[in-house]
Amino acid sequence: MPAAGGAEQRQWGVLVWTRYESDGVETRQDWLFPDLDPRGDIYCDCVITIRNRTGAALKEYGQFFASYLAWNDGKGHFYWSESGELANFSDGGGRHLDFYVTARDSVCARLGRVPHCARGGGRVRAFWRKPVSVSIAGPRGLHHVQMTEERLTSALAMGGRGYAQDYILAPPGLTLAAGATFRAHVRHIFGKPTGGGWQNTLNAWWKAFAASHLRAHSLATGKETGI
Repeated sequence: MPAAGGAEQRQWGVLVWTRYESDGVETRQDWLFPDLDPRGDIYCDCVITIRNRTGAALKEYGQFFASYLAWNDGKGHFYWSESGELANFSDGGGRHLDFYVTARDSVCARLGRVPHCARGGGRVRAFWRKPVSVSIAGPRGLHHVQMTEERLTSALAMGGRGYAQDYILAPPGLTLAAGATFRAHVRHIFGKPTGGGWQNTLNAWWKAFAASHLRAHSLATGKETGI
């Protein structure tokens, strides 16, 4: 399958999409750029659809993604830790995929590692409150906040001394059956903490993100539900 992509104007904003296949797995990314209220948050969504076309089940499957931000380079970046605080990967000894963060009750937590990670042995060293990473402050003091759909995220990591805000998407149970598809919602926000601090801000942003999964999925498939 040759790689393809395009852009479409929609009632709610602009959709930009790309599709590619690697090792028998087809991946489509639908980027949703809504018409934003200038008084509100700056954000966009990406819905990632992954389909197994190999003809066989893929066990311990995950697909690795990254967002690159120059202003993180050499400074690390943060994950939303189980305690509710922001923790810098660098403070935990991280430089480049040295360890991974996951949910305490996840398959990867039980294994103690994320399968098939080439660096660091996939070691799990910490747990998240939610799968959220937060950049160092960038232009205009804005932070890049990356949120991924929890039940389909196996791990977060840091690459390039902070440059890369990494995440791994995986099907529930880490097995992708032959012909099976899973679809995950990712949100990118550029913003600052409110007067209530980071914990209150992240709680509010996460609540809005989680409530918008069905809407984002419907926009990406073209079957808009209005939810």
